[in-house]
Amino acid sequence: MTAAQAIAAASATGLAARRAIRAGAHLGSTSGLAPGYVQGNLAILPQALAGDFLRFCQLNPKPCPLVGMSAPGDPRIPALGEDLDIRTDLPRYRVWKNGKIVDEPTDLTSVWRDDLVSFVIGCSFSFEEALMADGLEIRGTKPIQIDGDFVGYSPARITTVHDFARIIV
Repeated sequence: MTAAQAIAAASATGLAARRAIRAGAHLGSTSGLAPGYVQGNLAILPQALAGDFLRFCQLNPKPCPLVGMSAPGDPRIPALGEDLDIRTDLPRYRVWKNGKIVDEPTDLTSVWRDDLVSFVIGCSFSFEEALMADGLEIRGTKPIQIDGDFVGYSPARITTVHDFARIIV
């Protein structure tokens, strides 16, 4: 399969996109993949922080619309898609430790733990193109509320993580 064929195949459905990414056939941005399917940003946190992050999303549903959440240690979110594996189905991830990026792997299996909880937050890639085609400006100006360990986060820091996933360990 050529690179162009792989990209075309990955563009067909969410399942096709995930499988192409997992196979290493697509390493770039997910913008434009699987049109008509919801895309999301990914935050993976230790279970000890998951409750605070869930509350943060609930307090801020516009900048952080929660699309799905995993059980602790489970890399699947069955409600979001068939054959979905959070550890392998994104082109690249960012691994954060003590507030700094320590790695940008294409696979999280080596750092996956039984206490990690995945959160999928709505991504503007799902609707940006349609809004811009209608002449609407896209801005992230809604004030956010803070709770627990998530003091200091802003909508811009959260909603612009399109091509990389964030895992905080």
